[in-house]
Amino acid sequence: MEAESSTSGVPGAGQVPGVLGALDSLTSAIVAADRGIAQLQAGRELLLAMAVELSHGLIDDTGPGVPADEGLWEARAVELAERSVAAEIATATRTSDRAIQHQMGAAVELVERFPATLQAFSQGRISAAHVRVIRDAGTVIEDPAARARYEAA
Repeated sequence: MEAESSTSGVPGAGQVPGVLGALDSLTSAIVAADRGIAQLQAGRELLLAMAVELSHGLIDDTGPGVPADEGLWEARAVELAERSVAAEIATATRTSDRAIQHQMGAAVELVERFPATLQAFSQGRISAAHVRVIRDAGTVIEDPAARARYEAA
């Protein structure tokens, strides 16, 4: 009589190499999906930063009947233009305008102050969660060289 394998009664036991190969393929597909999601999210960050720049194009430098050197008018005009653009995006995306304003500000900070992080995000090497942690912890670093070293680490 032949010896019976100890796994002969276990369903699928004879197919372990096939299951492991399928798991490897599945894992690779999930990693690729996560990379694609990160790349799309990075693209969205760039679009939000572009929205801020676009809003500045809506501003008439002097405003109606206000002297060109009036700093208060300029600051208010910038705020109103950004709020207007945020409201437009918020309506289209069914999001609150305040949430979009916050996202626009965070996007500008990412683009201007954390370029290496944005590059890694755009390449799908890090996730949105990584970006938040890097940005939140690095915001207090004012020196650009020190911030660049922080990003590299």
